[in-house]
Amino acid sequence: MDSSGIVQILRRNHIQYVVCVPCAEISGLLATIEESGEFHVIIPSREDEGVGLLMGLAISEKRCLGLFQDTLLGNTQNVFGMLTRCMRIPITLWLASRANEFLNENLAHEYITNNFYNLVADDAISKNTIHFDRQDKEALSARHAKILTESFDSGPGFLNIVQLVVS
Repeated sequence: MDSSGIVQILRRNHIQYVVCVPCAEISGLLATIEESGEFHVIIPSREDEGVGLLMGLAISEKRCLGLFQDTLLGNTQNVFGMLTRCMRIPITLWLASRANEFLNENLAHEYITNNFYNLVADDAISKNTIHFDRQDKEALSARHAKILTESFDSGPGFLNIVQLVVS
């Protein structure tokens, strides 16, 4: 995964804060973000705490990114239902996954996904998937860079999710 290219995207989108619960899939990316010294990195102890921090940052008009494992959605379904249906607070999430399809790694994820989409208004969510090779150090493709950049433009979607599938 080209971490330096992703840091450039964060810089171009004026991201100020990155809220991240670390995992193996994004450890290299998180290290690069922290080493850049350009972003306030907040590492909460739990995913729901991270979502609360993202909400507070978004309400105070700070440019922020949530960087979590895709299990976050199962642990915080009700919060995202409230965010998108009631409060309309724009949030961008990049979710690390070992799955091949969006939250379809196992039966538990499939159940979570079905319930998640029932809670979130259809017009309030946008999602994309990007596949990365853990050893690939090449520059981001133009298509990947475009997807990551556009995830910060809330447009009609208030919950913008990019799944980062790392193999």
